[in-house]
Amino acid sequence: MTNGAILSTTTITLDQCFNYIKTRDHGEYTDIDLLVILASYYTYAQQVGIDAGIVISQMLLETGNLTSWWSARPRRNPCGYGVTGEQLTHAPLDSNWQIRRPGLWVRGYAFSSWDNAAKTHIAHLLCYALKDQQMNSIQRNFSESSPRKNLLPLSYRGCARTVFDLSTKWAADPKYGQAIMSFYTRLASQK
Repeated sequence: MTNGAILSTTTITLDQCFNYIKTRDHGEYTDIDLLVILASYYTYAQQVGIDAGIVISQMLLETGNLTSWWSARPRRNPCGYGVTGEQLTHAPLDSNWQIRRPGLWVRGYAFSSWDNAAKTHIAHLLCYALKDQQMNSIQRNFSESSPRKNLLPLSYRGCARTVFDLSTKWAADPKYGQAIMSFYTRLASQK
């Protein structure tokens, strides 16, 4: 079991994550889709030293176990990335808006694949976990995969060594870190 450290060795297996997700409603995604999504998370998390179980727990919290509108195709947004609650009734000038229904556009990112989505999610989490000068060269290069890296306030860069430090920063909820750890505990309990 982890203490919520974001930068840590992964102890939860891909099979444990898969077994948890597949036994619950996971929206439109097939078992094969789940394996592809999880494989991307594991690959990228291990490359940069992030606990895959932590970042997958955050994705499950943010997407309602992959059932949210934002996480569905064609958006594949795993973590509320760029979702601000802003709305427009006309076509926006920039590309980080999605059409919710005719006449309603909502701000947030969409990703062409879950591989891109997982990479961006992990890159952005890395920016919360470490300042650039604390990153090794692999982490620093990887962090550039976050299009919002330079929009993150400097006070948030390197502010989160644990998921508990994300509370009121990644999300406004003061219990956000506890909610992530609740998912982590559920994943860890899978056989």
